[in-house]
Amino acid sequence: MYFWLLKNISLIYKHIRTTVLIISLVLSTVYAVFVFKTNNNTEKITTLKTKLLASATKPNKTLDTFLFLKNTNNYFQSNYTNNINSYTFSENPLTWLLGKFVWDYFNAKVLPEHILSTKLNDGICSQKTIAFLFLIKDLQLNHRLVILGKPEGPGHFLCGVNYNNSWHLFDPTIKVKDENKHFEHRSIDALIKNRDTLHLLYDTIKYKEIFKTINFSKVNEQPAKKMVIVHTISFAIIYCLPILFLFLVIKYLYIHLAPRLLDIKVSQNKNTRHKKRKFRNTEPNQRPEISNS
Repeated sequence: MYFWLLKNISLIYKHIRTTVLIISLVLSTVYAVFVFKTNNNTEKITTLKTKLLASATKPNKTLDTFLFLKNTNNYFQSNYTNNINSYTFSENPLTWLLGKFVWDYFNAKVLPEHILSTKLNDGICSQKTIAFLFLIKDLQLNHRLVILGKPEGPGHFLCGVNYNNSWHLFDPTIKVKDENKHFEHRSIDALIKNRDTLHLLYDTIKYKEIFKTINFSKVNEQPAKKMVIVHTISFAIIYCLPILFLFLVIKYLYIHLAPRLLDIKVSQNKNTRHKKRKFRNTEPNQRPEISNS
């Protein structure tokens, strides 16, 4: 047995490697499908869009732009928590490891489809603002991020949307007191000119420091661009794994199996030629009869 193993160890290794490659191909394919479906709940997003559009459609079938924006804004205020929405290890192990050992926010979701697909409806201010802008993008309205405080924190993210030739403020995170609702969607520029009005919208004590610094993104600039690139690359790696293993399986079969098949075919051709030669060399009366039936 020992000598047989030594003699056939190369063949055993090839069989093991083939089995491992095929299993890896199957598992990586199943995992890639799981990751895509988990992070892209298209049914939930489509249903939400349809519901929001229906809530802002007038009897004459035209869309009330302000009502749509307001209802979308209120949806996040009412249905989302203020907890950070991060990937689990099964959803994206690469960003999970980066978040665990490098920086927490590497694992925070920034792709809007993934934020909206979550079952727990979690999201900090920046994530809810990203999702809000995603839901209104079909309106093709100019928009910009509004950052109260420092981008690295402490701070608060909301956005401005331009319609009817003026900017209007939308904050998907913090609800405004009923008595101050008439200030809620004014332009941030108008609110800055009157800081007392801005303080009416938010808890003065809590937000006193961050009001000192107010920044804007460029108009229609994609939020969290660098982190979007990191997350997109991480998912590209996950989705490319099945392709990699498929390539390795095909390469292995081509290198090791194709020569065997070729040898078998050559051997069969040799046997056929040998039989024909032997048939021609036999006496006519000794050749086997060929039935025409």
